[in-house]
Amino acid sequence: MQTRPHLQRLSASALALFFAAPFVGAQTTLYTLNGQAANDRLGVSVSYVGDLNADGKPEFVVGAPENGNVFTVAEGYARVYNGATGLSLYLFNGGATNDGFGNAVGASDVNNDGKPDVLVGAPTAGTAGNQTGRVYVYNGANGSSTPLFTFSGVAAGEQLGAAVAGAGDVNADGFQDVIVGAPAAASAKGLARVYSGQSGSVLYTINGVTNNDNLGFSVDGIGDVTGDGRSEFIVGSRLVGAKVYNGATGAVLYTIAAVGNDGVGTSAAGCGDVNNDGTPDFIVGAPQDGSVFSPGPGYAKVFSGASGALLWTVSGDANGDRFGWSVGSGRDVNSDGRADFLVGADQNSSNSIGYARLFSGATGTVIHTVAGVNTGERLGAAVDLVGDLNADGRGEFATGAPGTTNGANAQAGQVRVFSYQPGAAGSFEAFCFGDNLDPLVTTDCPCANFGSAGHGCANSANSTGALLAGAGVPVPDNVVLTATGMPGAVSCIFLQGDALTDTFFGDGVNCVGGSLIRLRTKTASGGAASFPDSTDTVTLSARGGVVPGSGTLRYYSTYYRNASTSFCPPATFNVTNGWKILW
Repeated sequence: MQTRPHLQRLSASALALFFAAPFVGAQTTLYTLNGQAANDRLGVSVSYVGDLNADGKPEFVVGAPENGNVFTVAEGYARVYNGATGLSLYLFNGGATNDGFGNAVGASDVNNDGKPDVLVGAPTAGTAGNQTGRVYVYNGANGSSTPLFTFSGVAAGEQLGAAVAGAGDVNADGFQDVIVGAPAAASAKGLARVYSGQSGSVLYTINGVTNNDNLGFSVDGIGDVTGDGRSEFIVGSRLVGAKVYNGATGAVLYTIAAVGNDGVGTSAAGCGDVNNDGTPDFIVGAPQDGSVFSPGPGYAKVFSGASGALLWTVSGDANGDRFGWSVGSGRDVNSDGRADFLVGADQNSSNSIGYARLFSGATGTVIHTVAGVNTGERLGAAVDLVGDLNADGRGEFATGAPGTTNGANAQAGQVRVFSYQPGAAGSFEAFCFGDNLDPLVTTDCPCANFGSAGHGCANSANSTGALLAGAGVPVPDNVVLTATGMPGAVSCIFLQGDALTDTFFGDGVNCVGGSLIRLRTKTASGGAASFPDSTDTVTLSARGGVVPGSGTLRYYSTYYRNASTSFCPPATFNVTNGWKILW
């Protein structure tokens, strides 16, 4: 799911700005996995695998290409970790020095035995250093070092295996297939190949068009988008964006075009069903590092698999962050029944630490941010959601930090697996959605006026419903609550409660109860209002009578006028979704 070709190092120090960015939610570090020796670069790639040992908990695989130093280049390795214990389950070693074995990893059940098989890319492998590249497929049921398949590049310099992933069942034969990228092929036009999991034959070859496009820099299967029983797949590039292809025909379904030097398509992944419409969605990353003179912060976009419409856009904090260098998705972390997504920003600089940010698939809001510890770690170089490892009902997520020094071992690399814990100090997230999708809301919108995913119930001016979102951090308090999607210049009231409810409220559903405090009345401009705003001299916590750092949990929503008597009569008011903060 991740790609790690070698690219130039950017000057992108943004450490001070990063610490000013929001850190929300809470987590514990479930596992810290270290490289064995200097220049292992463990964590260049990481991928969810699935349950291999039938203990009910998924495993994950991590790559260590062992090529961090031109003077000490080894053969590379990939290690599968037991999800329940964090201990090594299987170890696969590369065949020759400078193969780049482990530069990319993935999983796909090619032999249809119910156990995912392990994919490892070795993009610089080849006879006499010709770097045709290879991809190895290992039996996930027994961890045999004898591959089930070995896919080799055709021409010198292809670097097949720079990206690898499970493609899903593309040809509807009951076997999971494999997709592989070779971004250096044909004067770096690049290509991607889809291989049959049953026979190993080539099902599709997607070729780049222009030199240096680097097509195949990222690849993944995204699931059945068209409803024909076959999986579609996505192929990204470094310069010309990403495309989703029809598994049945190989035709292009959707195109995500590059804009300038944004690098959209550098990372790409299937997203799971983010908007709960029964069709899998997809995500692409744009690290915006195409120009060394003016790099942007980077961003990632989530798109509907059903229509290709944009669902969410999330951005990095500071120029040079390379937010979107890696993406991971397809599994539920916060137990709301929706697939969430994870974006890495490796801040590829010796002066920066890197970070990764977890987002709610339902609302597009931040669930949590994790950061590197020491400069040069490049945390976020690879990320993935790895499933529920500790049986707490929530998924875990993994981040690679290949630049980490362990003792005397420079660039040994490290992978950290985090367990998200809602309700711990710093909890900061949306809840109470009027979209008829939230399993925690038992009251339907009054006249079936359901809003979009993550919003409140629809109103007379906005069929998606109003949205309440928070920005800033609770400690020290600089939180700003912003309500959008309300009708025009309506009057609205920001409310705080100390208990939960689940009741009709005008044209909406309200979950904020107990002792209510009217924080401030505002007049919306263009359907939007914030508290505090530039006219306020009091913080949210002070106005609500809570102390930052106290562990006090409070709930927030925004009541607003909705004066159209013809909409969902007889009420003429509505409410946003909720927002909760553990101060």
